[in-house]
Amino acid sequence: MKLVRISLAVPLLLLVSVLATATVRAQQTDSATAELTTGSSQPSNQAGAAAPAPQVQSGTAATPTPTPTPSPASQPVTAPMTAKEKLHYGFYETFLTPGAYLGPAVNAYFVERSDVKALGKTGEDKFADGLSRFGRAFATRASAELLGTGVFPALFKQNPIYEKSGKQGFMPRAAYAASRALVTSGDNGKTQPNFSRLLGNLTSVSMANLYERDTVERRDRFGRVAEYHRRVGVRPTLEAFAIDTAFDALTHVLFDEFNIVKKLLKVP
Repeated sequence: MKLVRISLAVPLLLLVSVLATATVRAQQTDSATAELTTGSSQPSNQAGAAAPAPQVQSGTAATPTPTPTPSPASQPVTAPMTAKEKLHYGFYETFLTPGAYLGPAVNAYFVERSDVKALGKTGEDKFADGLSRFGRAFATRASAELLGTGVFPALFKQNPIYEKSGKQGFMPRAAYAASRALVTSGDNGKTQPNFSRLLGNLTSVSMANLYERDTVERRDRFGRVAEYHRRVGVRPTLEAFAIDTAFDALTHVLFDEFNIVKKLLKVP
């Protein structure tokens, strides 16, 4: 029962680890949107100033001039990120966001709580185990972010930044956001499988087999290990990959698309 309570609590508390990171992402998205709006409004203002005023003959009713609809080719197009910009973005997501440290800390805390310690372990020993666990969790998370948002997007020519759907209604927006864990846009503007993020997650959890260790789930009355919770091997690796991908989808829905941080904090 203790392990079940821990497994149920971890996904909920891990959501807290991305709150601060989501705030930063929201600010970046708003800034990019503001720049795009400013850039697109200047040509239209100039065009409006250059257009001659329609002449109205006396004694006749003025006929309103229809507003021309811009063609898709005239819409502003954002240039794709360069490989250097993608690597800088990956470095930022890996080391310079609060979630980079809060997430592994929450993970280490609950994994250590679920690990049944040997008899005679002191508080200092348990603290050292916790630091070791944090280091392993941080390494796994950091490798996933650096590869999934920096290295692989540069190699596969994909956009590592989430793009909002622009759709209306909860279900269409939620479905679009969740799908971004599996598909993304390439530098050519076409939708394609999200090789960058998927391979980033799979590579990180596979590398974790080099330094992860199983935790003790149960000991007998003499303190000997009676049952392990496996964290190393093919099955734990695939399970961790599935969990990471599902967590990416949930993050896109809650924080990238609907931006619940702003709504909770009532930020305009």
